[in-house]
Amino acid sequence: MSFELKSLLEKAGKGEGLSPEEALEVFDRASLPEWDVVFQTAGELTRRNFGKALNFFAPLYFSNRCVNDCRYCGFRRSNPEIVRRVLSEAEFFSEAQSLWDAGHRTVLLIAGEHPQDASAARIAAYVIRLAEKGLSFFVMLEIAPLPIREYELLSRAGVKQVLLFQETYDKNIYAQVHDGPKRNYEWRRGAMARAFQAGIDRVGLGILLGLGDCREDFLELLRHAWQLKKSYGVFPSTVSFPRLRPASGVTDFSPAHPVSDDMLRKMMAVTRLALPFTGIVLTTRESPELRDYFLSREIGVTHVSAGSCTQPGGYSIYKEEPEGQFSMLDSRPLAAVARQAEEMGYTPAF
Repeated sequence: MSFELKSLLEKAGKGEGLSPEEALEVFDRASLPEWDVVFQTAGELTRRNFGKALNFFAPLYFSNRCVNDCRYCGFRRSNPEIVRRVLSEAEFFSEAQSLWDAGHRTVLLIAGEHPQDASAARIAAYVIRLAEKGLSFFVMLEIAPLPIREYELLSRAGVKQVLLFQETYDKNIYAQVHDGPKRNYEWRRGAMARAFQAGIDRVGLGILLGLGDCREDFLELLRHAWQLKKSYGVFPSTVSFPRLRPASGVTDFSPAHPVSDDMLRKMMAVTRLALPFTGIVLTTRESPELRDYFLSREIGVTHVSAGSCTQPGGYSIYKEEPEGQFSMLDSRPLAAVARQAEEMGYTPAF
């Protein structure tokens, strides 16, 4: 092991984090036996900072109407193969009740970008009513980027965390695959800063693996995280690395830069070294076998989705219809995933 790499691993092991450039140095230069040390260090940091807690959540899609035409997404406006639905208030609360009854206590509200169907005012009203109905979820939100005043409205209503993925930090690729309001790269890039300015102190970043070169996107994601730390005093609460998955009606797009299981594992481990106190998310886009393997290896995963559905109404109303934003590989219910996690020594947190 080179002196420089050894020094970086020692620094990371102390919980000091790594700069984006230092993290890339580890990512690029670690040899096969040195990766064992990286994985071991990532596991030690995770246990030290998070214990054996594993945080569960589920997405609640309340609208799949979208004004964008992103080439890879099942919700793209030009897709004729999905039934467009916007949940009524009664349907929304039916879905929320179904998740609550299944044991979920953390919910991620998601919708396609639409000025009426996914307005901040509508979401704020839903969040307030959830609490009034006794459904005291920890509410996270993943919708289109908003101005500060609308993030303030959502914060007052009870939204605790905002997630927004840049998808890819490669501006050329970003422009090629996005059409509609989402094409505005800088507006999206600045959304988490606006959320912080609005008083929401928990945000989540992510990249959609397969769009751009994963090495470059990984570096820029870490730079984004460090910029938020320098400006607002805290790192993102979570980071996510979803891989592109097939979607109904999307037949003209395939990943230009596919990411292997091994590469995903390495990316998560180095993220733990760079951002020792940031949660790492692993979703149902991945197979049960891979998710269980990553958890058993303790490389840094702290948050998982379970019992998920990616279409509006999929939990309680339209259970038999397969069309969602993307296909999932892990369809196990929450109880099964939590039980498996307990057998690995984790303490499920809902």
